Amino acid sequence: MVTLETIIQELHQVPPEHLDKVHELVQTLLPTPVSNEAIAARLHELLTGPDDLSPEAWADVEAHMQRTRAELFTRPNPFMDDEAHPA
Repeated sequence: MVTLETIIQELHQVPPEHLDKVHELVQTLLPTPVSNEAIAARLHELLTGPDDLSPEAWADVEAHMQRTRAELFTRPNPFMDDEAHPA
């Protein structure tokens, strides 16, 4: 397996007139950064909901989320009950 040290040693032997080509090659191997626009587009896609669901299925999902939220925010909190009823 090639090590970083080996690559660096070989880079020192590259003639100066070829350094631009080597730099371009290295740049093609680097992971491409994700732009803010791409992140925003993906986030918008995730937040607007899946496109592959029918309107009826999406309505079912939204109804389920509303029921779940109502249950979560209206259930009794045992910690609050202790404070409300001191022993």
